[in-house]
Amino acid sequence: IQARVDIAYDDELLELMRDANMVKLAIGFESLKQQSLDNFHKGSSIKDIEQVIKKIKSYGMDIFALFVLGDEQYEKGDGLKIAKFLRQNNFCTAFIQPLTTYPGTKLFNKLKEEGRILHEDWQDYNGKVVFQTKNMTPAELQEEIYTIYRKVYSPVNLLSCFIL
Repeated sequence: IQARVDIAYDDELLELMRDANMVKLAIGFESLKQQSLDNFHKGSSIKDIEQVIKKIKSYGMDIFALFVLGDEQYEKGDGLKIAKFLRQNNFCTAFIQPLTTYPGTKLFNKLKEEGRILHEDWQDYNGKVVFQTKNMTPAELQEEIYTIYRKVYSPVNLLSCFIL
């Protein structure tokens, strides 16, 4: 299932999930920067994320980590920090997505007004960077996404997931 970080504060639910043989939760951590978490209205902190990981794993469940890259606080090199975080916390799976600027949202309207929407070819609104980020080029952001995937899904990392 997909859940928010605060699922880890419900021990009764976690017990029921464990008893039902739930093996993996998809959790939208979104970012490792507090300002980004605040802007995404996550209601959580970096410390919360670390505690949630330990708590869910203590119930014998794994986590499919979800991250969004490219918000206003995102800087070149943040992708490597996310990749390191994923490896340090023994994540075998993750979904890394650029911030998606859906039409009709405040974000889309803001970026369009600023001339930062690259195009409106909707077939590319599927994981490709379609806007000009604040702190790096779209190509640099796309490459950071690919770098995270190469590190998380490297043969060595995948092998360690199956051996542990």
